[in-house]
Amino acid sequence: MVQLLRAKALRMQALLLDLIEYWHYANSILLPKTEEKYRRLFGKFEAELDAMIKASSRIEQKLNSLYDRAVKGNPATTEAFRFVFHFNENKPLSHCCCSRNNAISGCGSLAKQDVADIKRKYYSIVKCLHPDASNNATMFSRFWNILVLAYKNSDYFLISQLYNAICFDICRFYSSVSSEEKLLTERLMVLESSVTEMKQKIKELFENKPLLYIRKLDDPIWIKKKRKELINKILHQRSRLKLQQRAYAAFKVHF
Repeated sequence: MVQLLRAKALRMQALLLDLIEYWHYANSILLPKTEEKYRRLFGKFEAELDAMIKASSRIEQKLNSLYDRAVKGNPATTEAFRFVFHFNENKPLSHCCCSRNNAISGCGSLAKQDVADIKRKYYSIVKCLHPDASNNATMFSRFWNILVLAYKNSDYFLISQLYNAICFDICRFYSSVSSEEKLLTERLMVLESSVTEMKQKIKELFENKPLLYIRKLDDPIWIKKKRKELINKILHQRSRLKLQQRAYAAFKVHF
């Protein structure tokens, strides 16, 4: 039983280390290259669309302010606003807002105990990873740069994953079979949980653009279709912005 647990733990450890290495490659090398390619193909269209969305948002705020000052309690004017914008009475223009969700991954602000935990785990990994301590130059060369970058960026998640993968000697022998079996079972649960988390992180990374489109960025038909889609959005947003500007100018005269 102990031998089976140890073999399974070693397989899970190897899988976790491979996933960590792939996550680092995808996040620090593949993602910037894909972003650059995506920006080169569609950057000017998205920049124009973003500028129009921001301008539309500014006009919307002015219209909402105008609505709050002049429209409440005046049924005729309320109907005029509704006719032009199909307002919801409590939240005018809410349906007109174009929202774009950008998935941004980050650690956010860290509590003091998290910072202390990062340092503790970092030095534990260094001790296990560094060839001067572990005599394992291969492991050191694979993961040293990943560890340094994670520590520099205060990447609590990645440091914890490295800690789970590296800071435990699965092949260590214990005085009793029962204690070894218990520790290996606990270790296996930690590794399985870490593997699941890393797979989810990688999945989330590839579910967001531009990596979502990584296989399509070499397809000229898809590129043409995507550009047409962005141009149509720009035209739609431009007409909406003109409508908002005309409406604001007209209503401002009266209120």
